[in-house]
Amino acid sequence: MAALAFALLYPRALVVRVEPEAENFRVGVVNSARVGNIVHVRAALWDRIAPLSLCESRSELPGDADWPFANTSRQLGVRERERTRYQERLVGAGPTCEGRVRGQVQGSTLTAIMAAYGIPRFDLVKMDIEGAERRWFAHKPSLRVLRGVQVFIGELHEGGGVCEGCRGTVLRNFERWGGFRKFVDGRNVLMLSKNLFSC
Repeated sequence: MAALAFALLYPRALVVRVEPEAENFRVGVVNSARVGNIVHVRAALWDRIAPLSLCESRSELPGDADWPFANTSRQLGVRERERTRYQERLVGAGPTCEGRVRGQVQGSTLTAIMAAYGIPRFDLVKMDIEGAERRWFAHKPSLRVLRGVQVFIGELHEGGGVCEGCRGTVLRNFERWGGFRKFVDGRNVLMLSKNLFSC
């Protein structure tokens, strides 16, 4: 578990762990019970605050879905569908899991989590959000936070119906900002602020 490793590696840092799936969340809390510098947040990183459903199985959604999220919010009047391999959002149309919901979770923005826990900034962000990268990287307030990090580690779910354009969206944002060294290995990306090398 990355959160536990970071908490032990940096004992004076506050580690914020965001996990949407209930059992994974519980296991993470149990595994790190003796470590006092981890904040556990049961939520899914999203481009806005909205209730999400975790569908029971991949057969619940069309396509090759593993752990899809379905947006159950009715606050927008338009019907918008954006499906990735892992996530589907259906705005204005209610639940899409056809009655077989594994659980509910709150979709949240990074800025909302920071406000809730009084976190002024992040130095390191590790992100594996299962195909929601393009949507998350469209949320401008979260991008402003990310632009100020020293280290970004991400697993980008590009191609194969997972999240078309995710890799390009993430890399373009860092390239536009400048000031980062990029290391890419398959779908894993490491962005290091050039400030780290200014000694």
